[in-house]
Amino acid sequence: MPDVITRDDLPQMYRNASDKSGEAQKIFLFWNVVNYIALALGALVVALKKWIPYAPVISAVLLAAGAALTFSLRKSRLEQRWYRCRAVAESVKTLSWRYMMCAAPYNHTLDLEAASRLLNNVLHQIANEEPEAEAPEATEVTEKMQAMRSRLVIERLKAYMDLRIGKQKKWYSKESKKNAKKAEIFLYIAAGTQVLALIFSLLLIPYETELPDLVGVFSAVSASFLAWMQLKRHEEIGRASCRERV
Repeated sequence: MPDVITRDDLPQMYRNASDKSGEAQKIFLFWNVVNYIALALGALVVALKKWIPYAPVISAVLLAAGAALTFSLRKSRLEQRWYRCRAVAESVKTLSWRYMMCAAPYNHTLDLEAASRLLNNVLHQIANEEPEAEAPEATEVTEKMQAMRSRLVIERLKAYMDLRIGKQKKWYSKESKKNAKKAEIFLYIAAGTQVLALIFSLLLIPYETELPDLVGVFSAVSASFLAWMQLKRHEEIGRASCRERV
């Protein structure tokens, strides 16, 4: 039975890039959510201005904060760091599996030392060309990678099918189903809040002086969910573009 290859058995360069990508993703998505909330709250405060002291001032502050967040996120390059670090991580992972499987350019005709030296050189070249990549260690080839490369062909093939293709297929299948379910829920919320905005706009015709104007609130909430769906779809496209070649 082939050894299990975990993330700790892959090069340190892979782990660093993967961690940086995950951190940038979390920060970027978090501040986008804060931005959407600020937009919705700004609209809500204005709608309830009869009951909230200094409502216009509060709303202006919230909307200004949202605008500042939008500008800051654009200038922060968090999204670029997220995707570029992910691309580095997937590239290193692909090269590592090529090394372990004795695939080109790390063919079985190369001895262990030569193949390891070639992989280290390639990883150093990637680090030199990609600013987001941290400089690799003197040697990035782990003992587990060397052990896998030294196994019989049939054992390497089984490891590749189980630990590489099989694991990857399960992960993408699970993520696809989860994201599809979330997208459906968010779409219903976006459509529902649009309907509520329509209902309130119709109610304001006969009851304009009696009801708060929540049309803008529900419109802002709907727009926020639609923007979030677009952002997550962008995430999926970015993830697919740097998907490992198997």
